[in-house]
Amino acid sequence: GMETVKRRTVLIAAAQEETTRALRGLFHEETHWERIEADGAVQALAAARQYGTEIALAVMDISVLLEPEGLEAARYMQNPLTVDCPPLVVLEGGDGDDLERLPADLFVSETLHTPLVARIAARRVHVLMELHAYQRKDVTFQHAVSRDPLIGLLSGSTLSTAIEDALR
Repeated sequence: GMETVKRRTVLIAAAQEETTRALRGLFHEETHWERIEADGAVQALAAARQYGTEIALAVMDISVLLEPEGLEAARYMQNPLTVDCPPLVVLEGGDGDDLERLPADLFVSETLHTPLVARIAARRVHVLMELHAYQRKDVTFQHAVSRDPLIGLLSGSTLSTAIEDALR
């Protein structure tokens, strides 16, 4: 089959300090991961454009995503022409009303509520990345069975089932 290059770049956009610490902890152990920390929506968009296909995971604050540049960064990474877009993890606090303000066509792989438990957040992110790496190994098959046929992204039920299984 086709060899896929393992992506190693994580984009963290304007995450709360404790969340950033949790993710740093996760990627610190795995020294082969590269981390890009974007301070705000404009930097997130610049990073998405610069690193594009190298990004393995994007973690973005809801506040960043609700800005035009943040949304553009997410859309840039969720390019409908590719079948293996990086998972998008959204961080949000409070009552969750902000999530409803995101466009319906934006595909969010995981939502983490803050304040969060560092260990749990790191584990969930780790599971997402493992899943993504697994899917990329056999993109064609995965694309046929587990993705939304219209937009080519992971179907929500497939993802949530896999995450639940991995967390058991």
